[in-house]
Amino acid sequence: MHVETTTYSGYKVFRIRDRIVADSDIDDVAKAVEDDLQKGRKKFAISFLPSSYPYSPILGLLTRCHKTAQKHEAAMVVIAPKQEFIDVLLETHLDRIFEICRSEDELRAKG
Repeated sequence: MHVETTTYSGYKVFRIRDRIVADSDIDDVAKAVEDDLQKGRKKFAISFLPSSYPYSPILGLLTRCHKTAQKHEAAMVVIAPKQEFIDVLLETHLDRIFEICRSEDELRAKG
């Protein structure tokens, strides 16, 4: 799986650029987040493509990353550009445990 990283407004952004198809993909992203937080980062975001759909493995990844964020007292943002993705996050009440942005531009504007 291809994950790019960049930084905006103090947030390390993990851009997931491929479909997550295996448990090892989930583990790779979760490990990258954990490694970064262990280095002292306090804010991160996970960014999805508009074609991404929040099926169970994705929701599992998000809750796993949230637990890691709590452990390291870090802030987590999910960037979900598609309304269908956001609707699932709202229906599952995951919006109560992490912030949701519609785009990386919105994250940048948080300054």
